[in-house]
Amino acid sequence: MDATQAEHARQVREATLAQITALVESDMKALRQRTPDHVLKAIATAKDLKYVKDRQTQGDNFVQTWMAEYCHCEMLDETLSCKGNNVLPNVLKFLGQFRGIAGTQYVLCLCDYTVLPANVDYVRDSVELLANLLASSSNNLGHLQLPLPQRSMASSTSVKHRRTVEDLLMKAKINADSVTALLFEKPADASASDKRSLTQTCLTCLFSGFDATSWTASRVLQECRMGPFPLLKVADFLGYENSRKGVPLHEGILDAFMDGMGFGETDRLVIVDLCPNRQAEFARAAVNKMIETEGKSCMRYVGLFRPEHADVKADLSGKIYSWWDSSSAAPAKRRTRDDVDLDAVAVPLQILSLQGSKPVWPSSLEDKFPAGTPEHAKLLLLNQEFLKEFPKPRALSQVGRQASSVSQLTQRLAAECDYSQDGEPLDLERCVDLATVPVAELKETVLAMVTGRPGKPSIMITAEYGLWIGNTRNVLEESSGVPWRLGSDKELIVVNKATLPLCELLRLKATEEGLVNVEVESHVVLPKPPTAAAADDAETQLDDDEALFGFRYDVAPTVSCKTSVFKPAVLSKEETETVRAVSLAALFSGNYDRLPRNKIATVAWEAVVLQPLKGCRASSVESVVTVSGTPPKIMPIKPKIYLTCSVRLPPQSWCKVSS
Repeated sequence: MDATQAEHARQVREATLAQITALVESDMKALRQRTPDHVLKAIATAKDLKYVKDRQTQGDNFVQTWMAEYCHCEMLDETLSCKGNNVLPNVLKFLGQFRGIAGTQYVLCLCDYTVLPANVDYVRDSVELLANLLASSSNNLGHLQLPLPQRSMASSTSVKHRRTVEDLLMKAKINADSVTALLFEKPADASASDKRSLTQTCLTCLFSGFDATSWTASRVLQECRMGPFPLLKVADFLGYENSRKGVPLHEGILDAFMDGMGFGETDRLVIVDLCPNRQAEFARAAVNKMIETEGKSCMRYVGLFRPEHADVKADLSGKIYSWWDSSSAAPAKRRTRDDVDLDAVAVPLQILSLQGSKPVWPSSLEDKFPAGTPEHAKLLLLNQEFLKEFPKPRALSQVGRQASSVSQLTQRLAAECDYSQDGEPLDLERCVDLATVPVAELKETVLAMVTGRPGKPSIMITAEYGLWIGNTRNVLEESSGVPWRLGSDKELIVVNKATLPLCELLRLKATEEGLVNVEVESHVVLPKPPTAAAADDAETQLDDDEALFGFRYDVAPTVSCKTSVFKPAVLSKEETETVRAVSLAALFSGNYDRLPRNKIATVAWEAVVLQPLKGCRASSVESVVTVSGTPPKIMPIKPKIYLTCSVRLPPQSWCKVSS
């Protein structure tokens, strides 16, 4: 190339650079004049959040109304007295709302004495209630499951329990001459240690004043047996008590009583659970059957729940809410965008491009000029100036990737946590190279050590209470974890083995489950107010009942400062020689201030999100509903020491992770 051609090429490059510079500066000026991106997202989130809140309230109202009509849970007090607190009148009021039906009302009273309650007065009260209900109509029938012998129970005790129940029935003038055999069959792959009985004696009860019953056509009374029903595997039980037989089995019992009765659409079958087992499996079975028929079943349920059944009541409410949430009667899970979608909010750009709503530097400009030319260097400076003002879109973290994998149709909100004010939370996927010490050269005095296993590092605590992690095997290992301290909403929390900031957890609960109001035990969590500039930008775009919200929170302890405290017992000298990983914190007794709290390793609390506990009680025949309960709550389980990054451990080496 001669000098003339080179000069011509230089002039072309300069002219091209001048044109590109002018276009980029024009686009950047246009981008500066638009509403900031995080404000636009906060505006859309505010509208979505109001929609989800209203939808959640509508779902809660549906649950309350549905339970008032179909599934009434009468809560007993701590004394388990069935005589006080208007227990019987409340049950009769629930039954009374069906008196005007065109068909016939049938009542099936249930008493599960498989494991006889220790409170004899409670058993006596339940039998007296059974007698009162059976005496009111020949359409009422009782099903009573007698105590089963337990492995840890003497045979004389088992006989005594059965005689206690039978004596109470005789005193209450209940005819229990009809004996029914409840038959079971074990799973095909049951182990030899499964010693559960394959039969249970049950009594079909009538009031002695009636010579006949309307239940004569029922298959149970015709055959005097039920089953055989398959027993669940022990691993599939809802609880640990050996009285559990499984919800499907209880559904089979209800089907057996209904079989042959020919209930019509105008009839009513009310299940009265006078003494439910610990998991109230008849209640779960009845709710399952009513949900399967979408509320068109003739069945209704009323149960006397002990205080220990509070979790069962919450489970029933959650099941009904989930059914409503996915039904056609519920509004759309996501607000219909009648305004301009955020991704479509764009300014007319001449050379820059948008990724979603984020401005990005076009890749076509990277090779516009040959490397080493002055124009290439100036274009790089222009690119750096652009990136300084408009950073690249944040790469999705592990939590973000999990959230993005969920279909947009199932997400309730198109929301992100706003980190524009105080920066990003700790990146859990970063890999940190720490200084390591070969095992042979380690000169620390060891207080205790736990040997690692594949995927878990060895852990050592020195005499100076330094925390070390190591790889004493001949393979490379990595480990990661999260901390949870409620100092801010960016602190990390472990829920269902997922690691994410508190604000991200609250956002996911809203976007994926439609749960907006979530509490944190012993803490006050309030939405963080937006910046003044953001509020001014959004003021004209929001209605009066909508609030700008970027899923950021102010976190503070409650006034009482009541909280969960983990304080293990001090280990003896002998115990430190065989210490396990779960007991390492006990070595820090009296030195808890030396526990690691840094960006490499820290103390973290694992937590669980309890679903809402909703309840309702019909306070009159007209079903005026009184609501009691709490919203979903994040509750701590136990603390552990977690790594907050990935660490590469060469074979046969240790590295110190505490400061």
